[in-house]
Amino acid sequence: MMRPLLLFLLVALVGALIALSFYGNNGYVLLHYSPYTLETSLTFFVFVLVIAVWAGFSVLRLLQLSLLLPSSLREALRNRRNRRARDALVRGLVKLTEGKWGTAETEFTRQARPHDVGTVNFIYAARMAQRRGSIEKRDQYLRQAYGARPQAEVAVLLTQAELQMEQDQLTQALATLLRVRQLKAGQPRAQALLAELHARMRDWAALFPLLLEIEKAELIPEARWLELAVQAQRELLKSAAGKGLQPLQAAWEELPKRLRRNPALIHAQAGFLAAAGAQDKAVALLKGALDHAWHPDLGLLFSSLQGEDPVGQLAAVEAWLKQYGEDPVLLLVAGRLCRQNKLWGRARSYLESSYKRLPRPDIQLELGRVHEATNNAEAAQAAYRQGLELAANPPSP
Repeated sequence: MMRPLLLFLLVALVGALIALSFYGNNGYVLLHYSPYTLETSLTFFVFVLVIAVWAGFSVLRLLQLSLLLPSSLREALRNRRNRRARDALVRGLVKLTEGKWGTAETEFTRQARPHDVGTVNFIYAARMAQRRGSIEKRDQYLRQAYGARPQAEVAVLLTQAELQMEQDQLTQALATLLRVRQLKAGQPRAQALLAELHARMRDWAALFPLLLEIEKAELIPEARWLELAVQAQRELLKSAAGKGLQPLQAAWEELPKRLRRNPALIHAQAGFLAAAGAQDKAVALLKGALDHAWHPDLGLLFSSLQGEDPVGQLAAVEAWLKQYGEDPVLLLVAGRLCRQNKLWGRARSYLESSYKRLPRPDIQLELGRVHEATNNAEAAQAAYRQGLELAANPPSP
């Protein structure tokens, strides 16, 4: 309303200026269009002409506004709906934070309709429905989320897969994620969810290739990636061990080099080799790893194996004592191998030194065996008793 008024005042001002410019000399205009004749002063003619032009533009503007009114009204209504949906989304998130699932679900769906913001509202409503245990409503909301914005199908499917996994609907979640891969191959969130899903379904053959595929993309935390990779390969090695020694060795050789250096997998492979009767291969594998770094679990397994060269095993352990220092578990390993080599005095010395640093029941078990071998029954009984007491009442960490 202000703009037309200002324009009118401007026209009036221009007219006044024109009138003043012709003051004392009004000029003369004659228009003849048979049978009509118009005679007026130049000042009045210019003023009327300006008013006519202004009126013409005003009429055109009104016509334009009347033609555009339906689309403008629709746009205004759409903006109003979106604004209300956003407000409902905010209120729902507040209730979600407060742990009020039912109220949050109501807020999310209050203004949710088939429009852009409605997709987000329906997705959150689906999450709330699942938290309340209403799986049918969850699926209904997800369908509405897709209907509100079909272009967001991938986001809706990812939400559906995540909720299905939370509900232990693993087969359905797999179908959902495979659908996502069809729509958008390599989708990061889908790849990460698939990895977790394969682990829960214990599908190790499918999990490990997927882990190799997503490793460089860093779709899951490095620690979690390694945990899943070790878990998958341990199970695959176990499966190969059931087929014989050759398949077991082949499976190990196919491992990426970085995983062949993993202590947990080395421990598993050595155990499988020993169970398959290849004690020497297990000893060699463990020795190679322990030559590079000390790992207590690997050391204990090394001392429990009886290879063809027990003296060589003991020599390796004593070399590690010089390399890594007198670690309590390493001293236990040395004592155990000394006992196996019937070096009773050295065995007792290593074991007593180990027990002083870190009291453990298995150290007393080894000491008891040493005392038995040297016909010291009373000392053996005391060691066994102390070991049992320690096992029943372990010291506080």
